[in-house]
Amino acid sequence: MKDDLKQLGKFDFLALHQGAKSRILAKLVRRIYINVEDKEAIEHYERFLSYDASIPLLSTGYEGLSHLYHSLMESVKPDIDVPKILPTIRRLDHKTNPIPFLPWCIYLDQIRSGHNLGSIIRTTEAFRLGSIYLSNYCPSKNHKEVLKTSLGAEQHVEIYENFDLNLLPRPWIAFETSSNAQCYSSFDFSIGGTLIFGNEEFGISNEILAQADYLVEIPLQGIKNSLNVSNAFAIVASQIRQYHSKGTLL
Repeated sequence: MKDDLKQLGKFDFLALHQGAKSRILAKLVRRIYINVEDKEAIEHYERFLSYDASIPLLSTGYEGLSHLYHSLMESVKPDIDVPKILPTIRRLDHKTNPIPFLPWCIYLDQIRSGHNLGSIIRTTEAFRLGSIYLSNYCPSKNHKEVLKTSLGAEQHVEIYENFDLNLLPRPWIAFETSSNAQCYSSFDFSIGGTLIFGNEEFGISNEILAQADYLVEIPLQGIKNSLNVSNAFAIVASQIRQYHSKGTLL
């Protein structure tokens, strides 16, 4: 979307039908709502406003941005009740007494993608799962792609770089597809320990797999027998938090 907007000149924008204009503006407002310092989104919105005086002025404050976002979305699909979710999301970001982190250790074995690492950090904070330990060859927690994806979550999660797995507690629970693996939904997460997730292409190294205490997998039914590592991590994180919420974990 960002690159497309840079190419969208005055006459191209004015040629769009009203629904397309409102959809573009709503996406920009949502970006600004999530990050009020998103100067690029603000500049795009103000540029489009200079093209078309009928566009509503950019609101200030979270409530104003939320109202503007939903007004624009309702103008796109006036017959659909657009969920009023933005104020709720923002207020959750400012909880004064956050839920404590669970005591899990999360070891990432040679995950190379800054996007995946940032997503895992964000998910760890969202479920308050534990601390993250990075192997060699993982990007730094301060890598620009990690920071872009984690959206500030890296400031709230303990992250240790170039860490030796042998220093982390047993049992080691490795998430990998295998005929010997247990299904994640029936696995007893009350045992605690260290969760291990592997490289995007090659998975967990054979050396670590040979030492793992448990192999756990997410059963898949598709032709492709794999999930993006950050997606798999999110599924497991949700399951563990659910166990804890029921009082069955640790």
